[in-house]
Amino acid sequence: MLKLDFDGQIKWWNNLLPSRSLQTIFAIQDKLYLPSYSKVYELDPNSGNLIATIDMPNVLGLFGEFVFQGNLENQRIEVSNWATGAQQSIIQLRNSAPLPSAIQNLWPFIDVSGNVLLVYNSSFFPTNIDAYNIITGELLWSLRKNFLGFPMLLSNRMIGYTSEGLEIYDLQTGEILDQIVMSRTANGAIDVNLPTSVWLTGYGNRVIINFRDVYELVVLRLNSLNVD
Repeated sequence: MLKLDFDGQIKWWNNLLPSRSLQTIFAIQDKLYLPSYSKVYELDPNSGNLIATIDMPNVLGLFGEFVFQGNLENQRIEVSNWATGAQQSIIQLRNSAPLPSAIQNLWPFIDVSGNVLLVYNSSFFPTNIDAYNIITGELLWSLRKNFLGFPMLLSNRMIGYTSEGLEIYDLQTGEILDQIVMSRTANGAIDVNLPTSVWLTGYGNRVIINFRDVYELVVLRLNSLNVD
């Protein structure tokens, strides 16, 4: 693992972590945390040095003040306070088979914004997306639709790319707020071939779309939607 500055220069490098299953990094206050199935590694963000190793079985992620742990047998996600360890809620996943064969494989399919947990399950057709309230554990809304790649969360919105274009949803209600139709042209004609692999990210009021099958990067500014 390495950290780069905005000029692409390496600030530090750490290849000494005793795990090959590190999946993502969470920044909480002035520390970095790397979940690895049954442990969480705490790092100094300035040096990359390992500060502590925390035992935490079936950890899926750390978002803000909460830690999320999976329970495969009972098909649920347990939410606890990161600092105190006190349980906040139990999110009972409503689908008959919502979890992968290994609970740890769920980590790429959850995301959090505010008090909403999004669970993305591509094992269904169309894709199933459920939104839960982290505080109460209740199901807020559910959506079944085919997205080209994972939707992302940005400023209390869920944004996804479908065959109809970019779609923006209210994260609290699941209501679609807007749709931006997009198409490519080649030699003056509209290309009827749909993208097959789309990766989304964003910041502030900008959405970045990576059309991976044609190697194109598109940046949209969504001022009209008040996505700030």
